[in-house]
Amino acid sequence: MIRTEAEKRQEQLEKLKKRIMEYLFWGFLFPLGIVLRVFRLGNQSLWYDECASIQLSKLVDWKGSFLSPLLNNEPPMNPFLTFCWGKILDAVRFWERYSVWDDFCWRLLPCLWSIVSIIIFYRVAKRMLDRPFTILVATFLFVISPFQIYYAQELRIYSFYILLNLIGLWFLLRVLSKNQWKDWIGLGSIFVLLMYSHYFSVWAIFITNLYLLILMGLGRRNLFRKWFWTHFTAGIFVLPAIYLAWYFHEIVSAIRYIWYPNPTIKTGFITWKNFFAGYTPNSGIYWVLFFLSVFLFIWGLWSYKRKLEEGFYVFLMSVVPIFVNVFFWGARHFSFYEHRLFLFSGVVALFAVAQGIHGIRFYPTRFLIILMFAVLTAVCLKDYYQLRLHPMEMHRLGVYDKVDFRSTADWIRKHYQQGDIVIYPSHFMAPSMRYYLEGFPQCRVGMSAIDVQVHIDTFGNTTLLDYHGLLPIPIEQATKKYQRLWFLETHGLTFEYKPHTEPLRKYLEENWQRTDFISFWGLSVTLYQRKT
Repeated sequence: MIRTEAEKRQEQLEKLKKRIMEYLFWGFLFPLGIVLRVFRLGNQSLWYDECASIQLSKLVDWKGSFLSPLLNNEPPMNPFLTFCWGKILDAVRFWERYSVWDDFCWRLLPCLWSIVSIIIFYRVAKRMLDRPFTILVATFLFVISPFQIYYAQELRIYSFYILLNLIGLWFLLRVLSKNQWKDWIGLGSIFVLLMYSHYFSVWAIFITNLYLLILMGLGRRNLFRKWFWTHFTAGIFVLPAIYLAWYFHEIVSAIRYIWYPNPTIKTGFITWKNFFAGYTPNSGIYWVLFFLSVFLFIWGLWSYKRKLEEGFYVFLMSVVPIFVNVFFWGARHFSFYEHRLFLFSGVVALFAVAQGIHGIRFYPTRFLIILMFAVLTAVCLKDYYQLRLHPMEMHRLGVYDKVDFRSTADWIRKHYQQGDIVIYPSHFMAPSMRYYLEGFPQCRVGMSAIDVQVHIDTFGNTTLLDYHGLLPIPIEQATKKYQRLWFLETHGLTFEYKPHTEPLRKYLEENWQRTDFISFWGLSVTLYQRKT
């Protein structure tokens, strides 16, 4: 077949566009993503969740203690990865422990997962989107996302969870185009890893399989045999994870006191807003990003009319998990709805948003919208880097101020004397203070045994709470053999309830003598001397 000159020029133009796209990704977008994820990585001290990851990693042993639901409420992947990373850091550590550099290196683990995710996202975008412009736009939005960057800088499982989901989506697209066994095995393996990484991944697995079943019902019956055997095999491997998830569900079902307010439809929209604005308190910024993203998402779904299979997947994965969970947890006495649980929905939504931008025919308007995203997102990132988070709980469910445990521990370490003990009223302080003040006498305190029962009724799993030292000890009993005590309190939207701390403070003022006081970011320390 002889090609015309016009066809040759068009082919050369397409090659040039792809070459430019590669240059822009590797020369600008990828380095930008690295910089944004590494910037100020160690500035904030490790907070409760992160130090809990380190504490749970100590359960990784030949007995498989980290697999026991009596000692670990979390899926086992996070403790295992943190354990391996800790061993690597121990082998190469030439810096001071508990320093900014040490915290930087701990957080480098989730940061690396997120950096690799940029590459996988770009590869998936080239399959989900068919134009260099939309591929670059979607990747740009992923690179600068404050929501993604927040969890790229937190020593938890979330950035790894995103990476697994993106690899799973890549295998899914290959399955749909080639239907080869190696891709089905890859997809099944990702499902297994997801279940051992986060129990909420059941939604990503469910939506993916619902999508496949609908496609098979619409004519893709050639997928069924390999789909069945893939899931039959994967199902065997995930049985232990299903048992652990069921055990955790039973604990949650028995909890008497709520953790978070029950979600409403508005909560679902807040989740969507967080996809693009993160946890910024700047309402003028996040309202614009919310409405702009919703409009572009809907317009982008319409643009998918020529690629209905991809568009249908984007709709299912972006929207369904959020609002099904809004109704599910909104109807229960106990809500476990957190915005971070929908991180992957936010990733998939970017494909439709990029399509929506491309669907705007007037070129200057396209670039104006991209510029708006860049400028508004920069403000959100500035808020994040400067520790400014939204003050209302519904906007940041499960997210608390990362108070300065590191500086607090340094101060106590420098002024500590024999006969001192460190006490705090909140179990949220325990993992961080035990990490930064390892080996120092310390405990969580309450006023009486009633506080112990309240905590058990709030979190369940008494064995786990007792093993990790999270149950409060009556303050009089905890301090009776000490001459001085360091009393820690948090302030702002953190994790301390004043009805619990005020009786403790009153007891200390009546029975001990205050000798020193100092405040750090989100945290204050009072030194008391026993009255003679």
